[in-house]
Amino acid sequence: MELLEAQPKVLKSVGFPWKPLRLVPLGDMQVGAEGFNASRFGRFIDNALQRDSYFIGMGDYSDFLSPSNRRFLANAGLYDTAQQLIEEWHLTQLEGIKEMLKATKGRWLGLLQGHHYYEFDPMTTTDTELARYLDAPYLGDCAMVRVSFAKGNPTHPASLSKVIWAHHGAGGGVSAASALTKLERYAGYVDADVLLMGHQSKLGYLPKPRFGMSASRGRLGGKERHGTPRLVNRTQHLIATGAWMEGYHVGTPKRGRPQGSYVEKSMMVPAALGGMAVIFEPHLFPQSNSYEIRIRVEGGDD
Repeated sequence: MELLEAQPKVLKSVGFPWKPLRLVPLGDMQVGAEGFNASRFGRFIDNALQRDSYFIGMGDYSDFLSPSNRRFLANAGLYDTAQQLIEEWHLTQLEGIKEMLKATKGRWLGLLQGHHYYEFDPMTTTDTELARYLDAPYLGDCAMVRVSFAKGNPTHPASLSKVIWAHHGAGGGVSAASALTKLERYAGYVDADVLLMGHQSKLGYLPKPRFGMSASRGRLGGKERHGTPRLVNRTQHLIATGAWMEGYHVGTPKRGRPQGSYVEKSMMVPAALGGMAVIFEPHLFPQSNSYEIRIRVEGGDD
């Protein structure tokens, strides 16, 4: 697991400025599969940038190779020329993904590793190279990211923050709620405000209310005092981040006869296409001179 304090690169400041931040989880594109719609994805990226969004990568940016494919390839004993040809193909495909995402450079909190990637050597993969190109921290399999907002108030110089837990995902499920069910079970183990998961090609959102009791001790005028405990309410935001590869097509013959994708062959459920957005909204309450960060979730198709 990686731990990260998010620092904006496009906005030259320490902590994000005191205004709403729109964060878009982006993954499960599986570029290279016949179901990936580049024009649809491009419209989504354009819309996100027009709304001044930041991004976090959820893995599976390309379709080739799966974990089992990588094992088979490693054991194939290919000649150097064959290995070089495969690497050149992946570099070409990677350049295409970079081109699609070049306008987002510097706007990434980080990129997670997915299941589908090519390993150039033990330290370098298509995922690490994409992260390098996008000026993004490489987050590995799982990460917790703290997003801080600088209030810019001399009397309250400290910043407020929220914590994001993100994982590419694992397992599967037929029902539309299967990804959220997995997240709900996991949420009890993670002290985070937002939980993000991809992989299952599901698109969904579940606010999970939690409550507790505030600390009853504090300090006033340099002296320790006993205070009245308060009921503290909190919401965890559980998000299945969607996908961009269609599984069902009409009229796609292969080798001279009609055939479906692996989704169709395995009678899998159709993918929920599109993306989600998490909006962090800083609020100031002048009467009480207090602050908070509210979270709102938008989602659906592009």
